[in-house]
Amino acid sequence: MNDPITHESSISDEEPFDKIDAWFINPIRRLKEIRTYDLDGAFLAMSASLAMYERFLIKLAQSWGCSLTDTNRHQFGSVNLGISEKDFRDFWDCYRNGLQHQFQPKKKAGSCTYRWSISCDFAAIPKVTRLSDKVCVIEIDPWKFAELVNSRYDANSGFWDAAKSHAVGIIFESSGYHQSHESIHPLAADPSISPRGQADDYQKQKFQTGASQALPRPSVLESSLD
Repeated sequence: MNDPITHESSISDEEPFDKIDAWFINPIRRLKEIRTYDLDGAFLAMSASLAMYERFLIKLAQSWGCSLTDTNRHQFGSVNLGISEKDFRDFWDCYRNGLQHQFQPKKKAGSCTYRWSISCDFAAIPKVTRLSDKVCVIEIDPWKFAELVNSRYDANSGFWDAAKSHAVGIIFESSGYHQSHESIHPLAADPSISPRGQADDYQKQKFQTGASQALPRPSVLESSLD
């Protein structure tokens, strides 16, 4: 582990997608590298990737001059992934709503039953197999899905900065900000500070703020993984 480095200057001029790489993309890839039977971050990767993908769909809708709604979300998502609206709706309800609300894929929605299955043998794009009118199996590889979401941002990197209420944070550093290659927490390098003290001090110093940028039009509306 490298010794902590104290930074005096601001790094707020970093591109948003550089910070997203550090905060999300690279940690997800690291989780995949270190996974074992007793340490499997697939659900963490899937949950984070779904949140990133929802942001992408919001910006995609805005780039076409509209807001994302519960209705057109399925239209944008189905076209983007190259699946039917019904398949996307079931995928979104099972995985996104399940993981974001109770941290497990959803199994029941009204009279419909979802059976979920995740494996490295599956594809990045969800595959929905209908066993009956009310029962379906939804297969996906969380790690491949994470890379798919990342590829969408690679094609439309300005989407990370295209926000007012949820702009990517800007990091301002002070003499109390310690960072090493092992940790990005502002105070994590100081073992004398308790976890509660870290949280309180972190809030007091207000390291992160937001800024809005102009919204670029997407370079491509992908329908599949090339």
